Amino acid sequence: MDSHPVSKTLLPDSPASSQFTAWLNAFNTPDPEALRAYHKEYFPYDVASFDVKSIDQETALLQATGGFDIIDVLKLPDSDEKFIKSSLHVIMQERKRKMYARALIQVDPHVDGNPVTKFDINPTNTPIKYVPDNRKKEYQRALRTLTPELRRAIVRDISTVVHNQYIFPDIGEKMIRDLNAKAEDGGEYKDYQDAELFAQRLTSDMQAVSRDMHIRVLVREPPPPGNGGDKNDAKTPKEVFDVVRKSNFGFGDTSIESIGDKKIGFLPIHGFVPSGPKYASDFAAVREAISDILTKLAHTDALLIDLRTNRGGHPDTVAFILSYLLDDGPVHLLDMVDRNGSIKNTFSTLPVSDLPKGALRFGGLKPLFVLTSKSTISGGEDMAYGLQAFGRANAVIGEDPTTAGAANPVMNPKFICEEEFGEGWWFVGVPDMRPVQSITGRNWEGVGVKSDIVVSEGQGNAKDLGRRMALEELGVKNGSVGT
Repeated sequence: MDSHPVSKTLLPDSPASSQFTAWLNAFNTPDPEALRAYHKEYFPYDVASFDVKSIDQETALLQATGGFDIIDVLKLPDSDEKFIKSSLHVIMQERKRKMYARALIQVDPHVDGNPVTKFDINPTNTPIKYVPDNRKKEYQRALRTLTPELRRAIVRDISTVVHNQYIFPDIGEKMIRDLNAKAEDGGEYKDYQDAELFAQRLTSDMQAVSRDMHIRVLVREPPPPGNGGDKNDAKTPKEVFDVVRKSNFGFGDTSIESIGDKKIGFLPIHGFVPSGPKYASDFAAVREAISDILTKLAHTDALLIDLRTNRGGHPDTVAFILSYLLDDGPVHLLDMVDRNGSIKNTFSTLPVSDLPKGALRFGGLKPLFVLTSKSTISGGEDMAYGLQAFGRANAVIGEDPTTAGAANPVMNPKFICEEEFGEGWWFVGVPDMRPVQSITGRNWEGVGVKSDIVVSEGQGNAKDLGRRMALEELGVKNGSVGT
């Protein structure tokens, strides 16, 4: 891959700019060791957002994007000079695709080397100057500078959605009061003129009051008309196979390690793609592909399921995968309950007879270890919680004491402020259901899935410890089978 220098002419002269340039040059170089060395010196991974939370995730992002080039520098809401020197907010374009990202970096200018204290990178809308002429007016309207009146309209519509839908009405009213106070003239929102920055701030404030990480306020460009752009068609099942195949159906690289006559399987799951008829019209093909991945591990003697970077997804896919790991189904896993206590959906495993042809199961008896971290969220927590509650996991091995603690899903997201900004641009999602696990009668909201064993210093990572525990469970010591 060609290495393009970062355009220094775009960047202000500041510690944040220097550090961002150093990161981007290291990221754009296809050398994991150079990137690892940079992070060790200046940029601890625990201050980064998910896509750059580890060397593996950064490498995956580089492979997907081909790297980034800076195309614009954005004004931050805070005009304080010290804040400006320690922070930088930029728009970047991917090198592989005509797609864009926003990155925000904060550094400590009072420490040698100006180490990174915060780093966020997220997809963003196409900048107006790169929008085709036939859609330019649409984008100019949607992404225009926010006035006090527009900010209040956004808060008004969000408040309506929260009042009508949020799973915990009392907490919802607290969020509404907080948002409206900050939207008053002279309030904390007075300097927010950029739509995406305002959406991020609203999300942050709502999550701070509710401690609910599923809450989202987004500004995102709808697809062009006639290209899947009918928002009313969002709940119609789509063909998804070709799309989810690009992410290997949510799985990382599986592997099998042989020690003597014993085999340990390693199953990393990054997310749960749609695999049910409600969302995927070609769900049978998706399930066959997932089944093929799981069947290859069925003959192993012990299994490590790695959920450390799992960001969730579809609960029907969690249930489908658990069909290969529990006793023959159907096994009732959980119910989705609304704020009135009514059961709206139920999830269970499938019996062997309903699995794709040729499926082989790891089953419900052999040693199984679950690997988690504080980045394990939502559907990843669903799987870990279920395996722990059913007593199926020999141990949940965590790199942190608990997972993220986000259980309650958003089942009915809403578009808002369409008169002000156009159809399908502003989007708010608040949880309107809560899962009730069949064994515990509870869920993991706010508390996470508690690790049975937390990896301590000197034990390596969760995978290293899980492997050692699996070997011990199989009677393998020092690389040989014990008697």
